[in-house]
Amino acid sequence: MQAKRLIILVGFVLLLVGLVWWGVFYGRAADYLNQPVSDYLANAAPCTVYTTEWCSGIVVLATVFGFTAYKPFVLWAALACLLVGFVAPAGRSRES
Repeated sequence: MQAKRLIILVGFVLLLVGLVWWGVFYGRAADYLNQPVSDYLANAAPCTVYTTEWCSGIVVLATVFGFTAYKPFVLWAALACLLVGFVAPAGRSRES
């Protein structure tokens, strides 16, 4: 498998893992706080890529109760892999 394809595959896997982690974490937080999940996830949307004050408050609260908090570094790593994979030039063929 070419390195470029492998990097793109890793990027998509990390993207999927990050989005699932985000959804599960903030979905559980909404349930725990008795909030409507759809409204809660709309407020948590910016938390996918950066940490706002609201996100930090939820992370602190979740940590106190023993939850593994979502961190946006997974999504950043996914986006970096996808960018490198799609922008990097294709490798040379081994034709002689």
